[in-house]
Amino acid sequence: MELLAGPLAVISEKILLGHCLESIKMRKQISGMSYSTCFRRQLNRGYLHGYFPYGLIQSSVKGAPVLFVQNNLSNYHPFVTGLLSGVAQGICVTPLQRYKTLIVTKNLKLLEVIKHNPFVGILPMICRRSLDWGCRSLFINKYETNKWNQLISIVKGCFISNIVTMPFDFLLTNKQSELRAAGAATPLNGTSLTSIRKQIHTNPGILYRGFCIRMLDSTHHTAWLLIFGNILVDTLNQFTF
Repeated sequence: MELLAGPLAVISEKILLGHCLESIKMRKQISGMSYSTCFRRQLNRGYLHGYFPYGLIQSSVKGAPVLFVQNNLSNYHPFVTGLLSGVAQGICVTPLQRYKTLIVTKNLKLLEVIKHNPFVGILPMICRRSLDWGCRSLFINKYETNKWNQLISIVKGCFISNIVTMPFDFLLTNKQSELRAAGAATPLNGTSLTSIRKQIHTNPGILYRGFCIRMLDSTHHTAWLLIFGNILVDTLNQFTF
């Protein structure tokens, strides 16, 4: 039932708030504009601009490996199950994240994006997703019966995760978008690691640009997936197909 509950939980979270928050974060990371400006630009194109169809497909794929791996490897150390969940998720969603990013940041048409290399950014994606879920699984107690205590652990886990993974998230967004990062002379996509390091060295603060909105996004996403996702699993287990 995890393979069915995962996509349902993620799709509902993304449509409710998650996609809009992620789009604002990407605009912030690339442009350095204020959050209010990023929010207005997203609304001008549509609250769910860029979500259909690639974001919807991504949501259908990304939730399944996390719930499936963590529920079937529950005897392993939480950090290990989190890492494996993130690796599986990163491999599955990199092409879809690439296409969604191009639509959100460059406003490309649905069929235009498939002309681009879908696996740009796969290494930072795997690093981000594996460390992200590893940190969350290490600090978040999904078996906590008290929902307030579970929420506190979710906030703590997401904060630590974002501190660790935000640089990978910055690299991923800028490489996949093919747009200039603020302060960069050329697009990060396709440049050498040496060139990227030099650009970051001149303004290291850009690595954590968009931290606040990502903190809100990841906390909302994790709480929804763990709490609502598990409710879905319990509900679906009552039915036989």
